[in-house]
Amino acid sequence: MCLTFERLLCWPYRPEQINRTVNPGRWPGLRKDGPSGLNTRPPNRELPFERFRETMPVMHACLKTMTPTMRWPAVFAGLMLFAALGRAQPNLQTKVENYIKTELRTRRIHGLSLALMTNGQLMFAKGFGLANVEHNVPVKPETIFQSGSVGKQFTAAAVMLLVEDGKIGLEDRITKYFPDAPDSWTNVTVRHLLTHTAGFTDYPKDFDMRRDYTEDELLQRVESIAPDYAPGEKWSYSNLGYVTLGVLIHKGSGQFYGDFLRDRVFAPLGMNTARIISEADIVTNRAAGYQLVHGQLKNQDWVSPSLNTTADGALYLSVLDLVKWDAALSGNMLLKKSSLDQMWTPGQLTNGKIHGYGFGWFLARVKGHRVIEHGGSWQGFKAHIARYPDDALTIVVLANLAHPGQCRRHHSQARRPLQPRTCNGLRRSHQKRNSRSSSDSETQGMLAPNCLRLSHISGPKGRPSLAQANGLGPPCD
Repeated sequence: MCLTFERLLCWPYRPEQINRTVNPGRWPGLRKDGPSGLNTRPPNRELPFERFRETMPVMHACLKTMTPTMRWPAVFAGLMLFAALGRAQPNLQTKVENYIKTELRTRRIHGLSLALMTNGQLMFAKGFGLANVEHNVPVKPETIFQSGSVGKQFTAAAVMLLVEDGKIGLEDRITKYFPDAPDSWTNVTVRHLLTHTAGFTDYPKDFDMRRDYTEDELLQRVESIAPDYAPGEKWSYSNLGYVTLGVLIHKGSGQFYGDFLRDRVFAPLGMNTARIISEADIVTNRAAGYQLVHGQLKNQDWVSPSLNTTADGALYLSVLDLVKWDAALSGNMLLKKSSLDQMWTPGQLTNGKIHGYGFGWFLARVKGHRVIEHGGSWQGFKAHIARYPDDALTIVVLANLAHPGQCRRHHSQARRPLQPRTCNGLRRSHQKRNSRSSSDSETQGMLAPNCLRLSHISGPKGRPSLAQANGLGPPCD
C-alpha cells in the first residue's frame, strides 16, 4: 500500500516485490474454468495497522534507489497510511502533516490535495500548500485540479454506458461510426481503442497545440497519422486513441462527450465540481498549474481551448469529486458489475500475451495486492488514483506542479520517447507527448518514471505499467 507514490514517481520495484508480468495465474480474474473479471474474494473489511507495517521494508528498499526529489512522496504515502490506519497512535497524523508541510517547502511543491477512502467511505481529505501562489490561496479538499490522463477512466465509463444502452458494441469496427476513415482503420474495434492496442500513435512532434480545432478537423488530423502496427498486435499508450473515443461517444450519444459525462456521470453521482476544462469560465476554487523551468517557478504552458476538451484527459476535478467516484465504483452505482469487470480485466494481444491495461485503468499487483490505477500530467498538474480492491482502500493525489517535457494529459501530453532508465535493474521506456507535454501518465497512464519527478504528478495523460516494463503493457501517457 505504501508504494502508491513511488509508482507516481519512479516505479523502482524489484521482481521479487511485484509480479512484473500479468498472466492468468497471477491475475485471479482470468481463469480457464471461470468467467473473466476480477477476483470474487470479498474485500477485507478490516485494515489493521499491523498489516501495513509489513510493507515498510519494501518501501525503504525502493526509496534507496530514488533520487531525493522523488523520495518524499513515497515516504509521505507510507506515513499517511499509517496516520489513517494507525488509530492507536493519535498524534501520528499531526506529525505526518507537519512532515508534509516541511517537504512541500523543501521540494518546492506548491500545492497538493490528498484523499484516502476505505469501503467507498472517506477516511481522510486534506489540502497542503498553495492552490495559487500569486494570490496566496491555500489548497483545500474542494480545490479543483486538472485531471490529465486520470480522465481516461471517465471516457471508458462513458463508452461502457453506451454499451449498456445498446448504442455501441465493444467488438464493433470503428469504421461503423467513421465511414470515411482510412483503410488502415478497417479492423480496429472499440475494444482496441479502449485498451491502447489499435496501433494508434500519440501526438506527433509537429502537432500544433496552439491551434483551435473543430471536432471534425481533429478527427481528420488523427486519420492522417499512419498506425504503428496492426490492431491487437502490440500495446502502446495512445492519447489519440482516446481522443477518437471522445468523437465516437459524440456520434453514439448525440452529445459532446463532456456534456455526456455531465449528464450521465457527474450529475447522477453528485460530482458537483467535476467538468470539462475551460479557462474562460469562472471556476470556483480552481488551482493554478505550475512548472519548474531551469529551477524557476513558471505558470503552465498555454494550449488552445479546443485541445483542453478532448477525451484523453481534460477534466477539472477535486479530491471530493473523486471520493464520490470511488464510492460509485465500489457500490456499482453507475455501471453494472459486468461492465466494471470488463474494464478491470487485463487485455490480450493477438499472440495470446496479456498486457496490464483494462479500459482506462492500469492493472497490476504490489506484494500480492491487486491495484487498479491511473495517473495523469498536463499543463502544470499531476494526478493519480490507486484502488486496492482486495483491501477496500483507495488513495487519490492531485498536485499543481509539473516539469516541462513530461507526459501529457495525461498526461497530458504530446509525447516523445523518453530515454529508458533503470530502476532497481528494471529498464523502463516511456513516451511523452511533445507539445502538450508539460505533460500526463499518465503516464502516466500509469505514471511513467521520467514523467513524474517532482517535477510532476501528471502528463498527456498517463503512465507505464508493470507489463509495460516487460514490453507488454502500457507506458507513460
